[in-house]
Amino acid sequence: MPDRHATAFDQRRPFGVSGARDETALWSALAAAGDAGEFCRAWLDLQCARTPGATGGLILLESGPGRFAPAAIWPAGPSNIDPLRRAGEAALNGARPVVEPDPEHPEVTCIAYPVASRERVHGVVVLALTGAQPAQLQAVLRELQWGVGWIVSLVWQHEADARGHGGATAVQAMDVLAAVHEHETLHEAAMALANELGRAAGAERVALGLVRKDSVKLFAMSHGAWFRKRSDLAEAIEAAMDEAHDQQATILYPAEDSEGGGRITIQHARLSSLSGNGSLLSVPLIDRGLAIGVVTLERDAEAAPFAPPDVLFCETA
Repeated sequence: MPDRHATAFDQRRPFGVSGARDETALWSALAAAGDAGEFCRAWLDLQCARTPGATGGLILLESGPGRFAPAAIWPAGPSNIDPLRRAGEAALNGARPVVEPDPEHPEVTCIAYPVASRERVHGVVVLALTGAQPAQLQAVLRELQWGVGWIVSLVWQHEADARGHGGATAVQAMDVLAAVHEHETLHEAAMALANELGRAAGAERVALGLVRKDSVKLFAMSHGAWFRKRSDLAEAIEAAMDEAHDQQATILYPAEDSEGGGRITIQHARLSSLSGNGSLLSVPLIDRGLAIGVVTLERDAEAAPFAPPDVLFCETA
């Protein structure tokens, strides 16, 4: 359950005072954030400014085992966040998005979206909207699903620090995320992801596949590469992606002893032989505990093979 005693709030003023600033300044504040607290506040300022009808916002992040504390509140200053907190607790307890009205203000609807990676919930983002129609609520849910990736990247930065790789990994991953965020369509975003990952990871080729029924289908390839869906190469890439998807695990080929974990790499070996690329890395895309796709990166035989820091970076991104 959330930690109800983490921060004291003045309950006299309802949330709802607008604090929107110029969006360019908000992006600049996000880019210039010097620590986790500044980052969360800048992100929430930006998210609320971009959401029509937003009157309040709250980010709860894990502060200890089973404990969640406020990391940012919008607008800043004393406010009554009880409706936001209730919706946040419901989302944390159910590990799912929650849309519910404020009992005291029926015109206000609270939307809570969990901050999760793999199968672990790290926190929740909650927005309050006034006079929102069903279509707008769905649009805000989609925006939150996209936007919480920034908060997840912050969580991964802490994990990178704990593993001794420092904050550079998270900074690189956020650069990738920022490039993807500039695009509105799925195909454009997928191409941006493949291109930016390829550039940052020094990969010869990056392919993105999406899960369709029980298998992974090739969807995009870096640098606008054209591929025939029934070509030997496309089928080999999909088979390698299926191998990672079936095992629900990141696959590094050839694997170092510490990274292999006894995983099956038959299809990765086949792809390596067919493409002539000496090092492969496949990373499942996880959404709320379910694999929805796989990204496969390849490095040329003359390049240094993928190493654990590369694995961490790609998983973070």
